[in-house]
Amino acid sequence: MNEHSQLTLLTKSFREGTHAHAYLFCGGSGDEKKEVARAFAALATEHEGGGSMNPDVLMVEAQSGEDKVLVGQIRQIREFFSLASYFGGHKVVIIDAFDRLGNTASSALLKILEEPPAKSVIILLSDHPTMILPTILSRVQKVRFSGSEQTDEAIDKKKQIVYDLRNLIIATIARRFAMTEKMAKDEDSDISDILTQWASFFRDMSYLIAGGDKKFLEHGWCVEDVEKLVQEKNYSLTQLRDIISEIIRSAHIAKTSNANKRLILENIVLMF
Repeated sequence: MNEHSQLTLLTKSFREGTHAHAYLFCGGSGDEKKEVARAFAALATEHEGGGSMNPDVLMVEAQSGEDKVLVGQIRQIREFFSLASYFGGHKVVIIDAFDRLGNTASSALLKILEEPPAKSVIILLSDHPTMILPTILSRVQKVRFSGSEQTDEAIDKKKQIVYDLRNLIIATIARRFAMTEKMAKDEDSDISDILTQWASFFRDMSYLIAGGDKKFLEHGWCVEDVEKLVQEKNYSLTQLRDIISEIIRSAHIAKTSNANKRLILENIVLMF
């Protein structure tokens, strides 16, 4: 599905009154998702312009110097929705890099999603949708910006990344460094994609430890391996949360800078 068709479908649903209160835009590029979100916001607010010049649109993103969207920013959303619409249409909140919310911020947003205000739309932009809590996923309509994620080649690639990760977790420190050096030298490897899969795998581990339903696991095809690692490594939820946070932070750095791939990977595997 290309950008034009996504916006066409969103426009159609809005004009027919069948649109959702909350959407998750995932896949594709960050600029692509933002462009469609702003175009849809312009339609919903009945004002040409979905950016900073539109008082009925609130853009929420990580502040300069911060790794995450802060809980205080999420609390501002409720205040924003409490004000009357300037143009008489809907009020729209766009949350960029939603997967970088901490647990407290996610919980604060969940309360808003559970009881969405009238004539409101929330759009979540995410490069790592597998990291989003199932309780939030169940309250948003997913809009994909990439049709290649479910190809056989892509699935095989994900499985290979997970297989390599399992070997990394049980390896010695020296062996981990040797493996990450090989990954960093592989010109065909996408570090950001690798880290996305790593974060998803550790998220599955934390979900099992917390007693979550196995049907919500991203890697249901290797649930026995996930369970085995949970028992062998005896991670605490705090440890897993720290690992996941570091992986997501590093994935953002890898995607937006020319940081040394080997050092990024080595810093993470030391936490395993």
